[in-house]
Amino acid sequence: MILYLVGWTLVICTLLWLASCSATYHLNKYQSKGGVCGKIDTIRVTKYDTINNKYYYQDSVFIVNDRVIPQTRQEIRYQYKIQRDTIRLKETQIKYLYKTERKKLSNDKKRSSTGILNRIIAILMVVAAIVISFLIAKKWK
Repeated sequence: MILYLVGWTLVICTLLWLASCSATYHLNKYQSKGGVCGKIDTIRVTKYDTINNKYYYQDSVFIVNDRVIPQTRQEIRYQYKIQRDTIRLKETQIKYLYKTERKKLSNDKKRSSTGILNRIIAILMVVAAIVISFLIAKKWK
């Protein structure tokens, strides 16, 4: 009986092992999500042999580590949240600057218009005083 169970467990484990995903499947899935494996770059190097007075070529193989690890959903959401918050901060800063500049302009206009009005009134009062003084001087003659 025990040998019977052990035999079936071996059969089931073998079937699961044969039906499992291969490495190429996982590699293709990784690449479809945006992952990039390390690239191999070959460079041809020219060398000069002083003994035989000949040039010969030698291929050098370099493994370039430029792997890109795809981000998880939480990392992408956090990145978008940071971008959104910075945009909102910029918007509020621009709105605040706009309001303060508008207040400054309106205050400048009020000051300039009241200043001109005060000057006009002062000039009219001086002219009126001169006219009144001439009228009074004519009556006293």
